[in-house]
Amino acid sequence: MSYCIVAQPRAWWPVTFPGVTEEGEVVENSFDMRFILHDEDEHNALMQAVGAVGGTIKEGDSFSTVAAPFIPRIATDWRGVLAENKEALKFEDEAIRLLVKQPGVWAAIWRAYAACRKAEPDIRAGN
Repeated sequence: MSYCIVAQPRAWWPVTFPGVTEEGEVVENSFDMRFILHDEDEHNALMQAVGAVGGTIKEGDSFSTVAAPFIPRIATDWRGVLAENKEALKFEDEAIRLLVKQPGVWAAIWRAYAACRKAEPDIRAGN
């Protein structure tokens, strides 16, 4: 058995969160992100920066504008993120900002990032 230290480890991981259809049906939304598996030093610095986000939002700022720049710090790509016309959105600043504005997405991304770093699949109640 051995372990290989990789300079830039990354991994695809599912991001899931509940949603509601126009008809009021509760659904599970899902897409994949290619997360960066930061080393402990980078991860701790990132968590301190994320924790400071609340203090950086000033009157007139939107949460998505302040929060979106953190996503490229933890991920390099996504798959399954679509525009209203069902076309795939590129992993670009404006699309990232639009995504983090959606209800529940910001928290779901951070839960998925943490689970990916720990190599712990999401454990669901009742399973």
